[in-house]
Amino acid sequence: MYKTLFKKYFRIPVICFFLSVLILLAGYYIISTYESKNVILFVFITLAFLMTLNSVFLYRTLKRNDLTLVNQKKQWKEAEELVVKQEQKYRSIFENSTHAIMVTDINGRVLDINPSFTNMYGWTLDEIIGECLPMVPDIFIDTVLQDNQKVAEGERIINKETFGKTKDGRLIDISLSVSSIIDNEGKITIFSLARDITEKKMAVRQLEIMKSELQQTIRHQQGIIFKLRKKGNRFIYTMCDGRLLSRLGLSTEAVVDKEDKDFMSLERARTFTTYYERAWKGEEVFYEFSLRSGITCLTNLTPIIENGKTIELLGSSIDVTDKKRSEEMLMRSEKLSVVGKLAAGVAHEIRNPLTSIRGFLQYLKPSSQEDHQKFFDVMLDELDRIHDIVKEFLFLAKPHEYKFESVNLVAITQQVIKLLEPQFILNNVQVSLSYYQLDDMKVNGEPNQLKQVLINVLKNAAEAMEEKGGMIHIHITHWEDQYIMRIRDEGCGIPKERLKKIGEPFFTTKEKGTGLGMMVTHKIIEGHGGTIRIVSKEGEGTLVEIGLPEITPQNLFILK
Repeated sequence: MYKTLFKKYFRIPVICFFLSVLILLAGYYIISTYESKNVILFVFITLAFLMTLNSVFLYRTLKRNDLTLVNQKKQWKEAEELVVKQEQKYRSIFENSTHAIMVTDINGRVLDINPSFTNMYGWTLDEIIGECLPMVPDIFIDTVLQDNQKVAEGERIINKETFGKTKDGRLIDISLSVSSIIDNEGKITIFSLARDITEKKMAVRQLEIMKSELQQTIRHQQGIIFKLRKKGNRFIYTMCDGRLLSRLGLSTEAVVDKEDKDFMSLERARTFTTYYERAWKGEEVFYEFSLRSGITCLTNLTPIIENGKTIELLGSSIDVTDKKRSEEMLMRSEKLSVVGKLAAGVAHEIRNPLTSIRGFLQYLKPSSQEDHQKFFDVMLDELDRIHDIVKEFLFLAKPHEYKFESVNLVAITQQVIKLLEPQFILNNVQVSLSYYQLDDMKVNGEPNQLKQVLINVLKNAAEAMEEKGGMIHIHITHWEDQYIMRIRDEGCGIPKERLKKIGEPFFTTKEKGTGLGMMVTHKIIEGHGGTIRIVSKEGEGTLVEIGLPEITPQNLFILK
């Protein structure tokens, strides 16, 4: 290439050289002929020099321009080759992409598609070229055209989840990304890239259905299911649900993302934390706890272990109140059976001698000395007390046939209050009675037996306040299918360790008590299909809660 340029431009300086020689010869001739030789010679030499210099400059300029042109042509060729390679590369990507790619103008007319588009939607390029968004459901076309306008203005749409329509009319879930390109002439082209996410969305929907079913199952589960994670020294609930939760006065929102001390006493929270710590170390833990409402729960903690480390605790709590109550009733029945057998063998043997002794004492009393009268009174009182104990023995021993009738709880309570009024006055005790409503508060029961229950409970309440007096509050209300009678005194209360033994034979907190009164009370209430619960705190008084079924046609019968 450079040899060609040398041959091309070598002629110019040669011609200029010969012209310069001719000028010099002409100058010599003129000088030899005319005068003023020096001036003319200088002029001709200068002209010859300028022509030579001009020829050299012209040569170099032409050579430089031609080399620049050659370089530009070389760069253009290389650029064209690069563009071809890039077009081939992008075309290869376009053709081989696993995503459906569509090229349209701003109005949605199809300009090009790739094979993956055909595989996803079913159309070939010949079938839809020039068509306006055939793969878009009709209800979304206006939205897509608006999106195209936004993209043309510079926005980008990335992984937008929407719907597409196939050639056979099926709707599919797609993830759509859209961008635009503007060429040198200002023409805008829209590039759309779509992924079929139908299977993914179906899996997500199925997972959501399963999650919802699981939540419904947990929510309708009779107990509570919960999960705990340890953060530092704290155990945080990550899940908690179940029917029992609402019975405990809590909700999922009140428990999740919180720890025990946020919704229960600090003392109980610390107790539970010791159980959690044991379970976190890999031990399966069982424990029971009881609430003031009378509910007793059995809780199981199971550690979830991954790679030898506990990452979570799975817990479940169930209401075992009825089970515990049944166990207590069974134990009480067994004790009653033992006491009954004892009573059957002893009561009749005691009763006849008591009658003889009392008769002779009453006979001898009038003829005794006056200062001995008080001793006869004490003996007669003690005989009466023994007689009452024998009666309670016989009550426990004798199988009872309860003849139920409609009993108004308010009326029978008022009668017992009137009966015990002298003792209330003697102990400086006042009684307040409140109730839900008068006419409908009826239960199936045996009036005398229910009176005996009220007498036992109210006498105990009055005797608990005999030192300083106070108030007995009686409130009768309706809850679900029962009438609940709550009798609360302001007495000295019962120590926690003794409270569990109330109702056991021969256990009493009174100096002259036998322990049979509350045992009889429990038996009567159980015979009426009811419940009795005692809550007490030392120094604050005692609450006795009695539940009796309301009167219905189904439970109006004779129980044996």
